[in-house]
Amino acid sequence: MQTLMLLSALFCADPVSAPDGAIVVLMNSDKLVYQATGSRISHVGLVVNVNDTPMVYEATPDRVRRVPLASYRRELSEANRGRSLPIRLFLMEPRRAFSHAERLRLRGFLDRQLGRRYSVRGYLRDDPGDGVHCAALAAMALNHCGYAELADSHRHSPGSFLISVRGRYNDPQYNALPPPVAVTKESWLARTWSMCERWRKWCAWSVVESLRFCY
Repeated sequence: MQTLMLLSALFCADPVSAPDGAIVVLMNSDKLVYQATGSRISHVGLVVNVNDTPMVYEATPDRVRRVPLASYRRELSEANRGRSLPIRLFLMEPRRAFSHAERLRLRGFLDRQLGRRYSVRGYLRDDPGDGVHCAALAAMALNHCGYAELADSHRHSPGSFLISVRGRYNDPQYNALPPPVAVTKESWLARTWSMCERWRKWCAWSVVESLRFCY
């Protein structure tokens, strides 16, 4: 799977559009995921078009969120600034287009998950709990809308999730990220504030997650 994704980087997909149910795939975005799974495939999310705008639904510390695909690409571009191993973005489109009913169920389920606590306990402890991680969210969403039947959603890693849906989705297509915004004094201050806020949320989440592992 990883070799296939690297080869597909030669063929860039439309960077700002995606059909309902498309899978967002990140490589090299999280060293901890690599250490735990041995895979460079480090994160997955799902796309749903809302008022003709492709939105990425994802479970990420500290909660499940929704963000426009265009903004998501800019976030990744900024995160790549100074990285020796850049994050790579891929999209996997469903082989069969989602029906109207499937789209409604998919969006309804994902909207109800917004704000849900992020947790990797399900994967590490084989205990679903009240939180959810990225692959579990995607697996549960596809199960709920009827597009797939994936057992033990909470036990999936990003890589194993992609293997499980391989027959239902086309090969991953590389999605080239835009260049980062030119550095200015104002943008540097804004980036520093944003980075501090991300670290604050991550630290708060990690403390809560650590305490929940004790019970």
